[in-house]
Amino acid sequence: MPGGNEENTNSKHHGRIYRATSFVFRVLLYLFAVVGLVLTAGYFAVRFRLTNVPGAIDLNDRYFADMAQKNNDSLRPETASSTASFGELALWCKLFAMEKESPADAGRILVAYRETGSPDLALRMVESVGEHLATGTPLSDNFFACDTDWLNVPIAINVSSTTTTSSPETTSVYPWINTSEWATLSQAIAKDAPIIGRVASETGVEPRLIAAQLIGEQLRLYNSERELYKSAFAPLNILGSETQFSLGVAGIKTETAIAVEKNLTDPFSEYYPGPAYVHLLDFTSQDHDAERYARITDEHDHYYAYLYAALFIKEVEAQWAKAGFDISSRPEIISTLYNLGFAGSRPNANPQVGGTVITIGGTTYTFGSLGYEFYYSGELESSIPYK
Repeated sequence: MPGGNEENTNSKHHGRIYRATSFVFRVLLYLFAVVGLVLTAGYFAVRFRLTNVPGAIDLNDRYFADMAQKNNDSLRPETASSTASFGELALWCKLFAMEKESPADAGRILVAYRETGSPDLALRMVESVGEHLATGTPLSDNFFACDTDWLNVPIAINVSSTTTTSSPETTSVYPWINTSEWATLSQAIAKDAPIIGRVASETGVEPRLIAAQLIGEQLRLYNSERELYKSAFAPLNILGSETQFSLGVAGIKTETAIAVEKNLTDPFSEYYPGPAYVHLLDFTSQDHDAERYARITDEHDHYYAYLYAALFIKEVEAQWAKAGFDISSRPEIISTLYNLGFAGSRPNANPQVGGTVITIGGTTYTFGSLGYEFYYSGELESSIPYK
């Protein structure tokens, strides 16, 4: 019958439409489910720090611990008077040994010594150089002789007449200093020296400790974003500002920034640095998330990026001091903790140096070791001075 055939045709047509609609609905449902899963996974990855670059304990961790103990021993009252004269003569012995083999490094140490008048600082700088010396080389042999029998080292020591200076044509024992990336970064940091100095004055954190946190963050960024480095960072001598998982030029994570703010205003927090800093991060709007993000990622003014970095340092130093451990003279530990965040800051008598592994010019470093090497290298001393 004609009517029955029409009904059958309509029924089949509606069936095809239903199946097509059902198929499209299922596809959309699956797509939304996949997107939801990705977003949820991303949230938990950030929440539980799974996006962090895997870190490591530095291979030279034992060296850093030995140097810290050696420096602490030399400062004890019962040993200082008996070792001071020998220590300073050994220092000059090593400086003049370096003048021939590594004049750029020797020059920076001498400048720092003249500026600060601190033989202890100069000795630490020399020891940092010594860590890079292969056993059996002329300089390592002279270093050993300076420690054991400096009178017989064949080096003429004339403190009053020396004019040792660093030269841009000479290389450093620190491989990262000899890279084009450092040539760019050093100029970019020097531009920000007044801002770093302002933050240092407001927080009481040494300028070089603040700047030391930039070294790992920026050199890592320069190497991971090679095209951007070639097209923008290098030609303009600027710092890279991160806007995703880590923020700003100092790579502060949002969760870390929020914790820094809370610690400033909580007298019962183990990280509380004292009442003098309570209002340094006061907000001017009701939207704290938006204001915080805008502050830290501002490409034209890095004040807040450095301020959050300095306050993190201030807070972990307070935490360790309350537990009975002074890390204020351990830039390698402070840099390691900066990289690990509050969750990795557990005060103890034998902290380890490490953090994110960074490769620069074929040489592998940890975040903590880079902070240590910059601090004691004497680089940028004229604009980012020691205390």
